[in-house]
Amino acid sequence: MSGHVLSLFGGFDLKDDQGTPIAVRSKKGKCLLAYLALHQGQQIQRDVLAELLWGDRGDSQARRSLSQELYGLRGLFPEEAQAGFHPDGGAVGFVEGLLDVDVLCFERGIKEGAPKAAALYSGDLMAGLETGQESFDGWLRDERERLRERAVAVWHQILRAEMDGPAEPAIESASRLLAIDPTSQEAHRVLMQLYDRTGRRDLALRQYEKCKEILVRELGIVPDRETGELHQRIGTAPADRPLPSKPSIAVLPFNNMSGDADREHFADALTEDITTELSRYHDLFVISSHSAFSFRGKAGDVKEIARQLGVRYILEGSVHWAAGGVRLGPQLIDAQSGGQVWAERFDGKVEDVFDLQDELTAKTAAAVGSGILAAEIEAAKRQRSANLDAYGLYAQGLGHWMDVTVAGMAAARKFFAQALDL
Repeated sequence: MSGHVLSLFGGFDLKDDQGTPIAVRSKKGKCLLAYLALHQGQQIQRDVLAELLWGDRGDSQARRSLSQELYGLRGLFPEEAQAGFHPDGGAVGFVEGLLDVDVLCFERGIKEGAPKAAALYSGDLMAGLETGQESFDGWLRDERERLRERAVAVWHQILRAEMDGPAEPAIESASRLLAIDPTSQEAHRVLMQLYDRTGRRDLALRQYEKCKEILVRELGIVPDRETGELHQRIGTAPADRPLPSKPSIAVLPFNNMSGDADREHFADALTEDITTELSRYHDLFVISSHSAFSFRGKAGDVKEIARQLGVRYILEGSVHWAAGGVRLGPQLIDAQSGGQVWAERFDGKVEDVFDLQDELTAKTAAAVGSGILAAEIEAAKRQRSANLDAYGLYAQGLGHWMDVTVAGMAAARKFFAQALDL
């Protein structure tokens, strides 16, 4: 087998077994390769392929064009894999497994009951590869619709299963579903409910406006009664929502201070990596980067942003570039008091940008985690034990445990026992 990987969702991308891109020069060549790859293990009659892609030409010219494209495609593969291009009589076919194709992996995963295979769907099949030949383009339209419907159905299934669990995975699934089917009112309603459930009412109300705008533009209709009633319930609910029981934080997009738009992606990647790293801390409730990025470039009071996102802590900062190096300036803010909990400067050299990104992520996440813990312990110490919730009792217990004394351990046991009772 060749070990080549062919990605057809969202376009056409062919790589060899080392991950090196392989250029297929002609559009018809790409379409022919894709068609044969999707029918691996089958023998397709030459006449069928010639009519499919060169039906506007005479029979002899269409067959010559087919032979030329096949000859060119063979040269893209190692010699031991080229047998897949040799026809048996008047037919052409790839041996099964010659190419690893994302579409086939998607369909196989769905069939085997692995719904997360839906994540492989990243756009229309062979986007931008229409040929002008109705026989091929008609097949392509049908396949696009079939695959899109399968992806939508599976994401609906995933979403319903996640609704009663943690909010952030369900928010991510709803967003993926809307990327495929922006008119899905069910997905819009789920997002509205999840935002509302986690104290982000403004985002829930904004999601309704997005839903209404899309439905009017795409379908010429307004949201249905169920969606409208949900919007009304959220809009008339009390404004103040309780924060999650454990410390909650949102990582706002870091500001790229270089003025170079090409370096914006580094700041964004750093923001997402820190968000992911913080989400590994079981003691933290971390807002998804998808939600936090909705505040990119929007001037606003940190307290108001935190209220909309339903969090207590905000991490923001800037990325400065200098000759051969980067300086990251993160700061952690307690949005309830508006005070700065922690701030630091981390410097790194741009020798390997990915190593630098990992280094800055690890340093920042570790410092933020310990900074929040220290702030929670201090807050718990200032409160009467009778007013503390389970996490507050746990934090107060940790404060005593860190004393590393007999009396401290005894006090810690008392607070931990009260936390467990709650």
